[in-house]
Amino acid sequence: MTETASPTDRLAAAIRELPERLRQVVEGYFVEQRPTTELAVEQGVSEPQLARLCAEALVALRDAMAPGPRRPACRRHRALSARAPRPCVGHRGRQLQRHE
Repeated sequence: MTETASPTDRLAAAIRELPERLRQVVEGYFVEQRPTTELAVEQGVSEPQLARLCAEALVALRDAMAPGPRRPACRRHRALSARAPRPCVGHRGRQLQRHE
């Protein structure tokens, strides 16, 4: 998507690029506004697991929407791209590990 695209168009493209499971969670919860209990049953996970899937999807969308080169979403201990090292911040903002 080009830099001149609207934020809505960029978000829609980022949602389409998500893995199937994460896309279903985002569309079900944010677009269709379905209850988490229903989505959890559909995905075959508990509600806390569904919350983690949703958080993973939001990190991926945030990174896709960020200006500049894309970098992979950090999932706890997955190394970041070759860009400058930065702290890995996990759930609720606590620092988990420093990636080199």
